[in-house]
Amino acid sequence: MKGFVRAVGAICAAACFSAAAPAAVVTVTAKGQVSDIWAIDNSVSVAVPPTSINLGDAFSLSMRFDTNLAWSDPTFAADPTVAVYVMPGTARLAVGSYTDNFSVGWTQVTVGLHDNSLDVPGPKDAQIFEFLRLGAPQAAIPIDMGSGFLSQGLYFQLFDPSATARDSDLLSDLRPLSSFPNQRFLMTLFNYDTNLFVEFTATVSESNLSVAPEPASWAMMLGGFGAIGGAMRSRKRVSVRIA
Repeated sequence: MKGFVRAVGAICAAACFSAAAPAAVVTVTAKGQVSDIWAIDNSVSVAVPPTSINLGDAFSLSMRFDTNLAWSDPTFAADPTVAVYVMPGTARLAVGSYTDNFSVGWTQVTVGLHDNSLDVPGPKDAQIFEFLRLGAPQAAIPIDMGSGFLSQGLYFQLFDPSATARDSDLLSDLRPLSSFPNQRFLMTLFNYDTNLFVEFTATVSESNLSVAPEPASWAMMLGGFGAIGGAMRSRKRVSVRIA
């Protein structure tokens, strides 16, 4: 019996440790509608190049990242109200007839967390999820950006004017998206050679954030429960021999 209790205690301790650590796989999703498209070239407004995306098109976004692989940007280390975390990740985007899976090439996820931060204009609490792809191929994007080195950014921005949504700037303290009344999605494209910049803005009608333990934590817990089962079977066999 003592061995069984010790095994249960070990599993509980491991589970508590995993829960306290910020290691988790996070999935962020959003849906809505394109509300604005604009372009500038060398800081001058220009006509939007031919694109397959139109005003009113529906969009669907999914971002996925593992916080166990995150590192904190030291730029904000001394500020207790804001933190920026960088990590690898994947994303899937569908806008109108355009779809793309952002899982190859040089990509990264940036999560900016603001707790009553003066760095956020207007609303003071924020969770900002950004996905950046450098060297985006022209054939894979929904607009004619011309020849040159291209970058593509996906930005899901959530703000709370009352500054009550967040209690810290910790990555382990991601808040429910429903806590942020102001939400918007942006997709940007930039040609580094010509300085052409295009932005698609969308309103958000539905969003969700889910957090699951990272795979190593699950493996530890499942292995522990397997050990408990083995201990129980062994105890049962011993009692039969004694009888």
